[in-house]
Amino acid sequence: MIAEKLLVYPAEYMESETFVKHFNARHSDSLGGMRSLPDRIDPRVEAAYRAFHRRLHDIRIDLAHEHGEH
Repeated sequence: MIAEKLLVYPAEYMESETFVKHFNARHSDSLGGMRSLPDRIDPRVEAAYRAFHRRLHDIRIDLAHEHGEH
């Protein structure tokens, strides 16, 4: 049986603070040993994590959520 995934807001439309909260809450296992992303994140670092986040959703079929379309 295939479990339905929770549908969440599209990440590309999340403001910086919301994206960081989302990543910390739903992708904490992908932080490479860090406890969380910092509340205030450098825009270049944020851009890298956003690209990484898109890739996670491409390759991790086990994630319990997916992002809706805007």
